[in-house]
Amino acid sequence: MSSQDTTVVGILLAGGESRRMGQDKASLPAHTNSPHSTLLAQQVALLQQLPLARLWISRHPSHPPLDPALAALTVNDASSDSHLGPLAGIHSALQHDQQQAQQHTQLKADAVLIIPVDLPLLDKATVSQLLNTGVQSGQACYFLQDYLPLYLPLVSRSESDTNITDYLEQTLNAPESEPKIRRSIRGLLSLCQPLSLQPADASKLTNTNTRDEWNAVQSRQGN
Repeated sequence: MSSQDTTVVGILLAGGESRRMGQDKASLPAHTNSPHSTLLAQQVALLQQLPLARLWISRHPSHPPLDPALAALTVNDASSDSHLGPLAGIHSALQHDQQQAQQHTQLKADAVLIIPVDLPLLDKATVSQLLNTGVQSGQACYFLQDYLPLYLPLVSRSESDTNITDYLEQTLNAPESEPKIRRSIRGLLSLCQPLSLQPADASKLTNTNTRDEWNAVQSRQGN
């Protein structure tokens, strides 16, 4: 499948509990040189620069809306009574995208490009490297540092040709006694024979989970 006939949908994960940060990470301020007010808006603008068919923001219902202009892109995590991690957010966004594609007679997604909101230095070149490699190879791709950002085809390259949406449905509805790894990105990728990429600039993948990590990034940016 070539880039011309691969329908890729973007998913921005912005529904985590942010316990170590002490506040909703999506509400953190964008850097000084950004025309956007929040980190959420900054990441949406980044994804809008890419050749994506559609874009969705995955949020947990417990988080307040941040920007009325982004309301139409926001999908509430179906697990409203608990935080079940990134798989729940991905699953909810995929379900919503399938409904929207059917309702508006649009092409179904062949793959998704998933980024977390808490990478303030992430840039177009880095995400494009991931997207282009994934489309050209037809395989799941992530960078060496972490499993997110992630390019994920919706049918895995395994003997069983596992449908990713079906796997997410089964995993999220499994008893809590099931191994926790099944509800992780790592468990999901065990189906996919993924490619692990070396980023051109690893600093662009700096993660900010805590206030100290956030302050260090802000110092580097001159905020």
